[in-house]
Amino acid sequence: MQREMKETNEIVSELNDEMSISLEEKKKYKLVLSEEKTTPNHTPVPKFEPPYLQLIGEMKDTQVVRSVCFHPTQKVIAVGANSKCLYLCQYSTNTQLNSDKQLNPFKSFTSYHKGSLYCLEWSPLGGVLASASNDQTIRVLDLPTDTPLQDVAEWPDPTEIRVHSGTVRALGFLNERLLASGGAGDTKVRLVDVNKPTDVITSLLHAGQINEVYRCSENELVTASQDEYVRIWDVRSSECVWKVSCVTPPSSVCSDQSGNKIAASCEDGTVQIFDRRNSVCFYSNKVHSKDVRSIRFKPATSDTLLTGSYDGEIKLLYPDLGTSHQIAKFAQKIIQCRFSPEAAYMVSSSTDKTVKLWEFSNSC
Repeated sequence: MQREMKETNEIVSELNDEMSISLEEKKKYKLVLSEEKTTPNHTPVPKFEPPYLQLIGEMKDTQVVRSVCFHPTQKVIAVGANSKCLYLCQYSTNTQLNSDKQLNPFKSFTSYHKGSLYCLEWSPLGGVLASASNDQTIRVLDLPTDTPLQDVAEWPDPTEIRVHSGTVRALGFLNERLLASGGAGDTKVRLVDVNKPTDVITSLLHAGQINEVYRCSENELVTASQDEYVRIWDVRSSECVWKVSCVTPPSSVCSDQSGNKIAASCEDGTVQIFDRRNSVCFYSNKVHSKDVRSIRFKPATSDTLLTGSYDGEIKLLYPDLGTSHQIAKFAQKIIQCRFSPEAAYMVSSSTDKTVKLWEFSNSC
């Protein structure tokens, strides 16, 4: 009888504890109650409720779509494909898209390169669009920043930059003029002024192919290489000011807005996050089953990462919570995925020859 009374009292206590978590608190922190787990005090453990992703636009090319990039201020996406074509697409809310959800380009450049478009990058203010290819060239397109791109009547010819001896796989703007690039060939990251494309300002040397370059600040770049190292460079002195070795070669790398958190995604599916102030790896986990070709922090935050992998999965990773959530699944490889500047949208490219535009139904 005493044992039954004790169990009854415990159940009542649990119910009281559960009722003490108000509905407003759940809404504020986007939490739901876990039915499986309780704390030592039998209080239900809050569980994170992942965002819902809705497909709102799609475009299919004749060949693999390799690269995608959001304009920093306008609702425009640049798309590059193995078909040598460059497309510019406008996007808006779900209700303003076509009923068939087609993402139609308002500007198409056929045979923009002589090879596949491996990467695209807008300058910070959107005045320059850079593209790179396995034809060993970079092309930069000067564009107006005070006019919607859909209203441009005459498009300028791109300027060609030839500073590499192999496939150019990565691009990163430090500002509106200075462009960093890297790839195969001589394993160097080159820094050029897009207004003086024949002059190489500096070369930064890895011991393997350059897989990614990313802007930490106006004076710093973070790079990922097949030599298994991630390095941060001060471009004023051309010196490596920080480096760390990853578990396997990093395919992609990025930093948060402060430049202190560095995230690298690796060939074996592992994601590692480092604090550059003390060189500590505070997160290392095999998030995917295959090569993670794309990783980015959510804009203006350091607690959410977007990853895309050759396993066909796109995930949101929450290192502080120690969890990740699959938000999209493809039958074929994911090559790139990117947040929009306001983080309300996401765009993906795949070997299934599609570029897809997604909208988050709630905040991620």
